[in-house]
Amino acid sequence: MAVPVGGSVHVRSTQVPRPLQAAPSTSQVLSHAQVTLQYPVALAVRKLQLITSQKERYEALLDSAESLILTLGITSAAWLRSEKVGKDELEELQRQCARGGISQGHWQALIRALGTYSSDHQFPLPGAVEGFRKIKGGLGLQTDLNTLTAERNRSAHGGRPRIDGEASLRLSEFLPVLERALDKARFLADTPWVITQSSSYQRRSGNFDVQSELAMGDHPDFVSHEFTSQFPLANDTFYAIGPKGPIDLTPFAVRRYCDTCHDLEIFYADRLIENKGLLLRSFGRGHVIYDRTLNEEIQSIGNFG
Repeated sequence: MAVPVGGSVHVRSTQVPRPLQAAPSTSQVLSHAQVTLQYPVALAVRKLQLITSQKERYEALLDSAESLILTLGITSAAWLRSEKVGKDELEELQRQCARGGISQGHWQALIRALGTYSSDHQFPLPGAVEGFRKIKGGLGLQTDLNTLTAERNRSAHGGRPRIDGEASLRLSEFLPVLERALDKARFLADTPWVITQSSSYQRRSGNFDVQSELAMGDHPDFVSHEFTSQFPLANDTFYAIGPKGPIDLTPFAVRRYCDTCHDLEIFYADRLIENKGLLLRSFGRGHVIYDRTLNEEIQSIGNFG
């Protein structure tokens, strides 16, 4: 993981593996994402690699793309808010949440804003500038994400492959696009997600020792992770470890008990429902819960104050 600027976070536990230096092969891209990226992406990629049925593998490809876009979008929104940039994009996200819900296209607007503001920002997310750089032929991370979203929309509106042969053709066309997107998004490994357990003030240093779990890689049992923060953190809350310290991911991503799974799951913000609260949807399975405690926060994400 990149060393935070200003020493605001000091890690004393297992480090997130750094991205490969050489251009990886197809199998290396998926394997690398499965080990190093945020849990929702890594788990989706693992399922993609395990499935053999062509039709099911095609669906797993779309699920992997969705998890990548959501994870990038959530991380982007949290960084923009923490740096007080991208006000228009955050306000639009706020409006869409109160209307019909946040689509992949809305999350992609936040991802584009991350690419735009990272180019000349003093503290961009590590590797983000390189990740958004276009390669020969004009292809870039945003182009690949747009292609994957278009295919997802095509599938959702009656264009799903009906036989294995058609699914195989779609896989041959869109799996390389997903792999390119995962490869360009490898910078996410240097902005890991953690779920906090406790935050303890240290009188001599004036810092806070934080006990947490590292929500990276495809294993559901997260690795214990200890670091030091210059400010107190809330318990049982997702943070992304950025260049200036922990970035609160609430209300974009939270951990809650799922009545369907009967277990703790990672949920993302979907839409605000009157008289019910913020509708949260779980990664992968799409299970739904409501949380009234997040109403005020989701309604003020574009207010920098």
